[in-house]
Amino acid sequence: MDAIKLAKRIRGLLQERFPGNYNYVPLLSDILGVHEKTVHKKLRGDTQFSMMELYTIGKKLDVPFGELFNETAHPDKYPMEIYMQDFSNGRENDELMRQTLDAFSLASSSENCRYYIAANTVPDIVFADYPWIARFSYMKWVYFTKGVEHTTSVSEVEFNETSLDFYRRYRDYIHSSSRTIYILHVDMTRTIAEDLLFFYKIHVISEDEARQVTEDLYKLIDNCEKLCNKGIIERRDREVYFFFSKILLPNDVIIIESDELNLVNLYANYHNPITSTGINTFNTFRQWFSLWMHSSNIISASDPEQRYEFFQKQREYLEEMQEKIAGMKRD
Repeated sequence: MDAIKLAKRIRGLLQERFPGNYNYVPLLSDILGVHEKTVHKKLRGDTQFSMMELYTIGKKLDVPFGELFNETAHPDKYPMEIYMQDFSNGRENDELMRQTLDAFSLASSSENCRYYIAANTVPDIVFADYPWIARFSYMKWVYFTKGVEHTTSVSEVEFNETSLDFYRRYRDYIHSSSRTIYILHVDMTRTIAEDLLFFYKIHVISEDEARQVTEDLYKLIDNCEKLCNKGIIERRDREVYFFFSKILLPNDVIIIESDELNLVNLYANYHNPITSTGINTFNTFRQWFSLWMHSSNIISASDPEQRYEFFQKQREYLEEMQEKIAGMKRD
């Protein structure tokens, strides 16, 4: 829902709660703790309400959070209660990232916050710690969505400070949760290795760039193996579990469950999430995640020998890819 429609929706809710000729600006200014000029702009739709502000308004008006995004409160008309965050517009990018972090911050403020993350390759939290994987992921997104004419080399991909801060804070929120469960595809490393080989063959990436991404992947595998061996995030005493599945996902999914907020993020492409705060949507995806988890293999609590073999297999995928690149170079 865009800023103007959302502002109209909130004005309508305020009129329902406070009928008559009522000045809502001072009321919202007091509720949100912001200047009246700021509230006036938000109620006109000139600027957007943040996720935290919407949550606060919903609490004060006794309106379920998801209903703030509906033009009607009828429960069957908008059963999914979703909206798209589009990061392609650079002028809106910072504000949308801030809103997403507001939601993560709100959920993580609960002592009983849990993250459930399902991804075919690697979850977005790696972008904070593995820059070459992040650059390669972004380059792939540009290639497949905008075409080769808009694709730059991996080395030339740059993230602004806002994006870097987003992923760092995103990682920290997940690590501060009481429990984090990952479901990743069993061949996640092979998928990335095949992508690297493909882009090397068509001369989009160089041998050195492929090597840099591969080194990050080796580090990621090493760190995943350490987490699986310990079952906790070091120095935080938080539970972390890794499951691996043979089922390919159409999209990456992040589910946040807490006493303060329930949220579902569907990553339709690189970092433009479809976000839902609707309880129906949340319950559907939470149930789906549980079923998928029970049909997957848990690596973080498996037999040590099996766990060792699994991660060695991930390394072998990278070794095979490196050998193929070296062979093409010799030819």
